[in-house]
Amino acid sequence: MFYTDFRYRDYFHKILAFEVDNLTDDLKDIIDITDEDCYILCTNFIDANGELTFAVLSVGNSFDNITKGLEIDNELMTYKGIDLAFFECKIINPSIRAIAKGYNIIKKLENTNDVLEEIRNEHALDFVRNPFFPDKLQVKYSEDTDLNINITKIGDWLIEGKLDDGGLVKAIPYSSGNERKLITIVTSNDISDVEEKALEDFLIEVSKGIFNITKTNERKS
Repeated sequence: MFYTDFRYRDYFHKILAFEVDNLTDDLKDIIDITDEDCYILCTNFIDANGELTFAVLSVGNSFDNITKGLEIDNELMTYKGIDLAFFECKIINPSIRAIAKGYNIIKKLENTNDVLEEIRNEHALDFVRNPFFPDKLQVKYSEDTDLNINITKIGDWLIEGKLDDGGLVKAIPYSSGNERKLITIVTSNDISDVEEKALEDFLIEVSKGIFNITKTNERKS
């Protein structure tokens, strides 16, 4: 499986192993690399540009033997999510040393604040997170168009955000059976405060209605 095949909550800040072929040649100036060393052990964090980044903890010759370089406190190398997106990956049960090293690297390198922590901890958004920029939502707007939404506020009933061109977004997350879905309303960036407030009030009522219908259906089932 690729890391993008997993759910966000399953891999974010977790320890993953990748089979990366000769990509480990990048590390030859740091540690001794043999032809068999085609596996890397990584943790991951979100950098200052909001991009998912993998920090290499160690290298090895199989998914079960990736310990070379683990004794070095610093990351051996970093790769962006897109760099590792098409390499075979496993979520593993790491050693205490790997957990400790990964924790210290995340603490040192991750860009975060209270608002970003709220966005990253909101489980309702996981199903539409951009796999390379997890603080953004990737929403299918039409058959040929995906929207990347920069989240600005998570309310009790609505998620608010902006598009890269400045357009405003109001979204309602909800459940339909076993699926999570998102109703997305996009407006121009010149909408008046009065119009925006009216739209928000309307969508909050819609969100409350969907919530009540969902709860009623859950009780019936």
